Amino acid sequence: MRHTRFWTTLILSSLTIVLFIFLLWELIENSLFKDLDYKTLHYLYITRGIAVSLLLAGWAAWFVWKEKLKHQEWLDKIINNSTDAILVYDETGQINTFNKTAESLFSDNRKRIKTIWDIVPYENRVDFSKRLENVKNGEKVINYETERLFRDGKKFPVSIGLIYVKEDGRFVETIRDIRESLILRNKIIDLEKAQVFGKMAEGIAHHLGTPLASMLLRVQMLKEDMPGHADCSSCLDKLDLIERQLFFCQKVIQRILRFVRRSGSERQPEIVSHLLEDGIEIMKPIFKKQGIELEVHLDDGDLKILADKDLLALVFADTMMNAVDAMPQGGRLSIVVSGRSPNDRLEIKIADTGVGIPSDVLPLVFEPFFTTKPAGKGTGLGLSLAKRIIKDHGGEIGIESVEGQGTTILIRLPIYEQGQSGKNTKRAFNPI
Repeated sequence: MRHTRFWTTLILSSLTIVLFIFLLWELIENSLFKDLDYKTLHYLYITRGIAVSLLLAGWAAWFVWKEKLKHQEWLDKIINNSTDAILVYDETGQINTFNKTAESLFSDNRKRIKTIWDIVPYENRVDFSKRLENVKNGEKVINYETERLFRDGKKFPVSIGLIYVKEDGRFVETIRDIRESLILRNKIIDLEKAQVFGKMAEGIAHHLGTPLASMLLRVQMLKEDMPGHADCSSCLDKLDLIERQLFFCQKVIQRILRFVRRSGSERQPEIVSHLLEDGIEIMKPIFKKQGIELEVHLDDGDLKILADKDLLALVFADTMMNAVDAMPQGGRLSIVVSGRSPNDRLEIKIADTGVGIPSDVLPLVFEPFFTTKPAGKGTGLGLSLAKRIIKDHGGEIGIESVEGQGTTILIRLPIYEQGQSGKNTKRAFNPI
């Protein structure tokens, strides 16, 4: 629209100038040049043509310069008033443009920051240089979460956008400080964990109740058998049973602790089937009580992904809990892990035979605070949080549902290749 208006204004103003000159020429010619001979008039016409051309060229050049200046001022206002830091730098990293927000984040003195590498933490430089190469080859970088160096030299979390302008050979990077949003996001994660953990309480009680009751019974029998018996072999058998039951309780508690606690911020190679097994084991009593038949096919061949296991465990647990809520009268829950899908991705499919989701609201299920559950039954954050976590792991999540027949959640995650570095890969939800 702006481009069209520019050319329209230039053409109309040029035509106005030409018409004005010709009108003025006619007036002068009729009053001063009507008695001149043909040859003199011929040269005057040539002079008029040259003068008109020069005048139009000068006018066009001035108009274009003025519009360019106006556009540059408009662009500078946008850049300097942006709440995001904006940097423009060439392929060597030399910074050409540095807005006010960037100055407030990275340096009080613009001259201190000369290249992009001055604000990229050392351990992130290899990964970032690869990302720059990918952007040069056409990859889009939007809301990529990484770290930059604050003006005091300390690292802080940021979300960046990155594009490459081929004509100028320059990169344009937008940087958003996400320290406050990460605090809020972590609170949302804790809220969702509390919601899921509350639902798991029944399963935990079943898991711990049976072995503890068995232990108490065996202890009572042991007390009765011990007095007056020289042969304590039966006592030892009962002690062995108590020991096995204690180990079982310990294992359940460890699974719960792995779910609740946050580990360090580094992602590590993880076997997805192991993460799923932990959640399945804890929730088995809930499945049994609600009459849900469980089908599990873990055909991943122990393939690994680079992951924050706590966050993925939250995604799997929340997805299974949604399936349970969708089958109040029982049904079948199918969990399938396939070794390889297109683009070398590991595929996890979690399908239920529950009530399904109406087609008119299906596109909204990944929106924050959207839920089809009754009031008090859900936060509406589970799937939106799951989508963000899976996306931050380089994967994708989708949903298919038919009302009255069931719902399928499909998750694809990039397979970890041997030798791939995970040491410096920070998780998206690193606590502040």
